[in-house]
Amino acid sequence: MRNILCVPHGTILRLVFASVVLLAASVAWAQPPEARFAAMSAEQRQAYETEVREAYRSGDRSAETMRKIADLALFPPKLNTSPLPDYAYRTTRAPPGRAA
Repeated sequence: MRNILCVPHGTILRLVFASVVLLAASVAWAQPPEARFAAMSAEQRQAYETEVREAYRSGDRSAETMRKIADLALFPPKLNTSPLPDYAYRTTRAPPGRAA
């Protein structure tokens, strides 16, 4: 088989291997997309949400707006680790004639 590129086969294989290694390394070292949202302050999050909401309400259905809407799912949830007294079971007395 004739070599079209006029370079030895070993050189082509080395270049392909180096490209694959560099690509894999850049993907592995890249920061996950949710990391930038985790670093946002509460005010920045609210501003981002407002920006996306206003763009959607104004009729903007571009791919960029849809991506921003999907990005809202990357905000880490805020867990309520002490829900009392807001979500406490309230014991109320049953009306007369009814069992509690």
